[in-house]
Amino acid sequence: MQLRMILEMEIYSLLQNSLQGRDRFLPSTTPSKRAEVYYRRALADFIRTMVNRITTALSKKNLTDAVAISDDDYINTLIEVLASIAGERIEEKAKILATRFVDKIHYQNKTQFTRNFQNAFGVDLTSIIEQETLADTLALAIDRNVELITSIKNDFINDIGSNVFTNYKKGFRHGELINEIRERGNVSYSRAKLIARDQTAKINADFEEERNKKLGFDIYKWKGTGDARERDSHRVLNNMLCKYSDPTVYSDDEGKTWKKRSSIKAFVGKCGEDYQCRCLAIPYIKL
Repeated sequence: MQLRMILEMEIYSLLQNSLQGRDRFLPSTTPSKRAEVYYRRALADFIRTMVNRITTALSKKNLTDAVAISDDDYINTLIEVLASIAGERIEEKAKILATRFVDKIHYQNKTQFTRNFQNAFGVDLTSIIEQETLADTLALAIDRNVELITSIKNDFINDIGSNVFTNYKKGFRHGELINEIRERGNVSYSRAKLIARDQTAKINADFEEERNKKLGFDIYKWKGTGDARERDSHRVLNNMLCKYSDPTVYSDDEGKTWKKRSSIKAFVGKCGEDYQCRCLAIPYIKL
């Protein structure tokens, strides 16, 4: 709290001459596309490794067994490989992957924020930003993504169980087994792409909020995408002022009065918080 007060006083002093009595909006930081691509590819490799382990084991059985192989033999092999994958602890590897992903987002957010401030106000925040500590936000983001990576593995195994074994009981033959497993891998990859995009936006939004709050900026303008994919509950907030400290309200008169978002059926939360949200928060700088 003491550091936050010191930072706010420093910012106030630096901005007095720059703003000269005017209010101004600070350009928002944008989610890191580089981090999203890195995460998406890493998750794809993770899924591909599981798929290859299973399909390789099934292919080897076909090549090495001299006698005719029954459908039950294939299913037993599949069960053995799935049990092996399920029993492996991946938390350490998942944490390394999640940490690299979150660090990439943090670096771009910090770099963009500092550059945007310099361009908007002619004030270099580098030394002040370096005093910040976003350790809690970093740790929460990493923990959340370790859980998500683990869930990808568990969901992949469960998906095979619910689809492959069900189809097998209905007369599914071993010749189709490998193709079905690859298809289940594609389903997992589609989910992984959504996770990468969603988490990139969410984590960037979390850093944006913490960075602005620590510098004393509580108010921001909601900037929507304005396209057909934008949800109505987000569209009604476009260009409205919002508060980090109270996500249940908005202002349509430049902050003179604040109204409940429920009155216009608006989303309650910050930009980037809702699933697959692409909206951005434009910080409102007012002394």
